[in-house]
Amino acid sequence: MEPRMHHHFKALDGLRGVAAIAVVVTHAWKLLDVQPLRHGYLAVDFFFLLSGFVIAVAYQDRISAGFGFADFWKARIIRLYPLVLVGSLSGAATAYFVYDPPLWRLMLATFTQALFLPAPWENGLGFGLWPLDPPAWSLFWELVASAAFALWMARARTTSLACVASISALALCAIAAKTSTLELGFTRATFWAGVFRVSFAFTIGVLLFRAYRADRLPKLEVHVSIVACALLALFAYPEQSGGVEALSALVILPVLLTLAISSRGEGAFWEWSGRISYPIYLLHYPVLVIAETSGFATGGMASRIGVATLYVSACLCLSAVVLVFYDEPFRAYLRRRIAGAPALRPSTLPRLRPAAAEQQASSTTGAVSIPMSALARALSRRARKAVSAPAGSDAPDRRR
Repeated sequence: MEPRMHHHFKALDGLRGVAAIAVVVTHAWKLLDVQPLRHGYLAVDFFFLLSGFVIAVAYQDRISAGFGFADFWKARIIRLYPLVLVGSLSGAATAYFVYDPPLWRLMLATFTQALFLPAPWENGLGFGLWPLDPPAWSLFWELVASAAFALWMARARTTSLACVASISALALCAIAAKTSTLELGFTRATFWAGVFRVSFAFTIGVLLFRAYRADRLPKLEVHVSIVACALLALFAYPEQSGGVEALSALVILPVLLTLAISSRGEGAFWEWSGRISYPIYLLHYPVLVIAETSGFATGGMASRIGVATLYVSACLCLSAVVLVFYDEPFRAYLRRRIAGAPALRPSTLPRLRPAAAEQQASSTTGAVSIPMSALARALSRRARKAVSAPAGSDAPDRRR
């Protein structure tokens, strides 16, 4: 059966926007000197879940029908790259004025980050292996998961995907028990923990799509605002321990996505939230660095709250401007130039008269092709000759 996905996508996009804003607020602890959302980092795991589900909806049938990896990869790059480029360049400009690094080092980091890759070093330009724009670390792992989907997951058995999710869950439980956190994957010391974060969440998203398509998910049809409030409550939960981290990432987030799939979420707010989610997630960190180093976030709590409010407002305004005047037009241009024009549907193909159809077929097969009627006459002559030949004759036919 075909997925019923139109208004569900609006709800899921809206939740993606809520999670992106939660990341912006989570990073405001550098301005407030207190963490407003202790588990805000779980928004990244929620992104991985959403990506697994949405990519499966968009590409599962197309890949099964022969949609090639090159076309899939072009579509993903067109979707992600314009803002990665802006985030890398804006992060490089910020790092140049804030950290005053050697120019060659800054250029090399800009080059690697513009290719979604980690920097060769970790210190001196910012934080983590993606120092110019740290949120880009999750895009690296999402591209890895997307490639795995196109090359294997789309055709894999459900039991195989369940095994991948189970192994990843066990690894995350062990990591959470040892470190009391799952906020890992973006530094050199914790790099490989990102494998298990994305492999679990992305695979669960794909499995939820298959269950949804088979009509095996509950249809509670709650409003998306209820799911959003539950998601924010999870992000704000103050206690941090291995059990809480594992329970949140492995159980609560998949349950919330399951509820969101059947939720209702019409309205301009949820649509706009979905559109702005990617730019605000990827472009907020340079704004944060500027706000942190401005000197205004060193006073009392009132001034800190004021700076944090300006920071969030600036992120929203900047993201809206970049979305409307750069990201969406540039992606449309890339789709026209790189992906090419979409194929004509059968109903839009012109109707040809028989003679015109014959001429069309002849002209499209190359200079050495012959009209279909001439081919039919030649075959008819060969058939008559074969019938008139003596029985058992093995004389070669010299006609060519």
